Amino acid sequence: MVIRFEKFKKREGLKIFSSYFRNNKNKFDEFLNNLSEEKQEKFFRLSIFYRNFVKNPPIKHNFLKDIFSVLIIFSLIEALMEDKKYLTFQEFLKKNFKPINTKEKLEKIENEYYSQFGAIKKAKDFFEKHVDKDCIRIFVYAIRRRNTKKEKGLNKDKIIKRNIDLFYKWRSNFVHSAKFPESFQNYGIFKTGREYYSIPYKRKDFELLFEHGFLRYFGLHDNFEHGNIKKKIREYKKHTGIITTWES
Repeated sequence: MVIRFEKFKKREGLKIFSSYFRNNKNKFDEFLNNLSEEKQEKFFRLSIFYRNFVKNPPIKHNFLKDIFSVLIIFSLIEALMEDKKYLTFQEFLKKNFKPINTKEKLEKIENEYYSQFGAIKKAKDFFEKHVDKDCIRIFVYAIRRRNTKKEKGLNKDKIIKRNIDLFYKWRSNFVHSAKFPESFQNYGIFKTGREYYSIPYKRKDFELLFEHGFLRYFGLHDNFEHGNIKKKIREYKKHTGIITTWES
């Protein structure tokens, strides 16, 4: 039974990412053989989760399917970037104990904790270490805050952090408050707090970003293909109006 289950995992894993291995079983086996047993288990677990809840989510309505899939991708990024040295906030306080007698000190130590162990830190690490340049370019131009004064002259890193913060807010509201973000309709405009956002970011592009970063995390460094990258960016910039100091 164990052997049959291993074959099943390999077969399912190749189905999910077949295009990246030219549907070649030998290339896929070679890729797996370069992973430790622990890394293989992580690859299969997250791959099958990705297939069941992102590629084929248990939702029929396309609009809800898009939102659900994007939120699940963010959770997958967190799971992928899990750190064995992770500490709970309580453990962090014990290890770095400092007298806390003001609200400002509490906020400071909370910020220190989240900068080291928070979900946003994991997402930033994922983007910095594993996401290729073209996928990052799409992500940079895909979301626009409507406050153009704050937008002017932002560099790539600031926009990435801002977009990740926004995604994490959506994900947190979904998990902790059972709220769907009012976004991800093509070129939709919606409001969060007092700010308006333009969100043309398409689910397919986010899937591409995740797949490339996911496979690079596990050591696959082929030249990933991007279809019509310049056309995509022109289309996004048309609707978000992003102007960065990165490529200007």
